[in-house]
Amino acid sequence: MDEISPRNSPRRPSANKTDINQTLNLVLEQLKSQKFGCEGDFLSCSDVAVSIKNDLLECGFVPKAEKSLWVPVQIIEFLGNTLDSTINSIYIPDRRIQKALNTLSEIEYSLKKHRRFHVRKLASFVGQIISMSVVIGHISQIMTRYLSIDIAAVQSWASYIQLNCGSMTQLKFWKENLQVLNISKINVEDFFTKIVFSDASGTGFADYEVKTVNGVAQGQWTNDEQVRSSTWRELTAVFRVMQSIVHVLRGHKVKWFSDNQAVSSIVKKGSMNVELQTIAFSIFTYCLKNSIVLDVEWIPREENERADYLSKIVDKDDWGISFHIVRLIESKWGNLEVDWFASAHNSKLPVFYSQFWNERCSGVDAFSEFWGGKFGLFVPTIITVARVLRKMQSDKISGVLIVPSWSSANFWPLLCVGGRFISNVVDWIELPTNKENYTACINGAGIFGNEKLKFKMLALRLIF
Repeated sequence: MDEISPRNSPRRPSANKTDINQTLNLVLEQLKSQKFGCEGDFLSCSDVAVSIKNDLLECGFVPKAEKSLWVPVQIIEFLGNTLDSTINSIYIPDRRIQKALNTLSEIEYSLKKHRRFHVRKLASFVGQIISMSVVIGHISQIMTRYLSIDIAAVQSWASYIQLNCGSMTQLKFWKENLQVLNISKINVEDFFTKIVFSDASGTGFADYEVKTVNGVAQGQWTNDEQVRSSTWRELTAVFRVMQSIVHVLRGHKVKWFSDNQAVSSIVKKGSMNVELQTIAFSIFTYCLKNSIVLDVEWIPREENERADYLSKIVDKDDWGISFHIVRLIESKWGNLEVDWFASAHNSKLPVFYSQFWNERCSGVDAFSEFWGGKFGLFVPTIITVARVLRKMQSDKISGVLIVPSWSSANFWPLLCVGGRFISNVVDWIELPTNKENYTACINGAGIFGNEKLKFKMLALRLIF
């Protein structure tokens, strides 16, 4: 393995953990590029060490003997962290890990005995975790953010503190995972297996995965969500579309592009805003659960045009029927199996298909699927009813179609001839027209779910 012979070590920054981490990160970057006195064998590394020492002396520098090491080694402690070329890794010495765990034990003891403890003790613990960020990574920040929020809420350093649920969760996380996280590879290639672009507009949100066919996820904001801050919408968009295409992202290293500069920082480090921190924490835990390694990067808006376009699509036909109507149908004709035209907002069955990927949906583009063999529920947009009927006939389906009784509509002659339903309509139910029996569009548009209908609605039992 490589031998390491550091140059005359930089003087330790005085009690500034941020500067120490920045210095160590610079060292790691040099190690990655093989420019920090590293060679493949002991003799070559010794020659480099001699050359570096001579260069320093010729330039008028006098290395401090007790702070310099000119004999090549493979394991060295530098700025409170251990560089180990035998395993190509950096890790935190056991004494620092144990000190943090001891502080955590003292906090737990005080909580158990007094239900509170001194704020300085918590600040000490947070500081110790943050100082380990070179090894642990951005987890050290996002998983101490609730603790930092609690610290910031106290009046003075002499105060005692109680913890919220988020802080208690984070203390438990560090107790269970600090030792597990204590290793990081020095040379790791930044190779991403999935690339995602996302955006949020005033009306909705969307993303797409560049290598996936039909890899588009899209959703609408409610009226209340539309007035939230742009950062809240962009961050929420990341979480919701991640849930929508988790089947694509699970187990992958994902590069995620957003045109909101705050999103990248908040996903990595969390936020002192409790609302934004809650979303960031949800993203973090969701990634852990699904083995997703996420790296969010900002890009200019002009490089995110497709996601921007998709986020502005407004579905004005995102209405649906109520659970009461579903129960009415099933009590007469049996259990329904698939909701072929729905979304996370209006679906009424566990298995449903959407126009775009969204949370919990089983697939997208129902017209590309085979409808036969399952007892399906069809609540299509009015403009697609004729197309739906043609595919029903082609796939020889058995299902229930929900349509308005509009004799002037273009689809009506396909259902009713000479004043009678076609023979494929084996039964039908006239549905209630009060607004409570329908799900309104998520953006509040349209008449369904907003007012009493002035026309009949029908549930048709069809067999082709």
